[in-house]
Amino acid sequence: MRNFLFFPPSGEVKLDLFAFNIQRGRDHGVGSVKDAREKIKKKKKNFKDLFENQDKAVCLEKLYQDTDNLDLWLGIIGEKAENGSTLGELGIRLNAFQFKKIRNGDRFWYENTYPESIIKEIKATSFADVIKRNSGVKILKEQSFKKVWLNSSKKW
Repeated sequence: MRNFLFFPPSGEVKLDLFAFNIQRGRDHGVGSVKDAREKIKKKKKNFKDLFENQDKAVCLEKLYQDTDNLDLWLGIIGEKAENGSTLGELGIRLNAFQFKKIRNGDRFWYENTYPESIIKEIKATSFADVIKRNSGVKILKEQSFKKVWLNSSKKW
């Protein structure tokens, strides 16, 4: 991702994705790690607590001196991953926030389209209900999909 992002015909120009993303964040006024952590009401962390790789944490601390100066994109990609995720606390929260904004802004999202009574009925519908309504099956465990998925010996 460094120096070989695109291969121009001349072969002379070398581009760096990390540099692009940091500069793009600065050009568009994206805040720092400090700004984002304040928004999600999380206390400030030092470099060693924030980053998985301690060697890189030391290097970034020399460059940025304080996490208040750290570019958001760099903070997100280097952050210690949460259990079962490739993202850390800040990345997870910002992704969830962004997806919620996208969903709420979508005029075709079912919660923005139907009246409350229908939304309650949709939320109360299980996968077993869908199977029963659309097939000849009449007897089925209520949490059939969940049980099959969790108890299956196959590697999905």
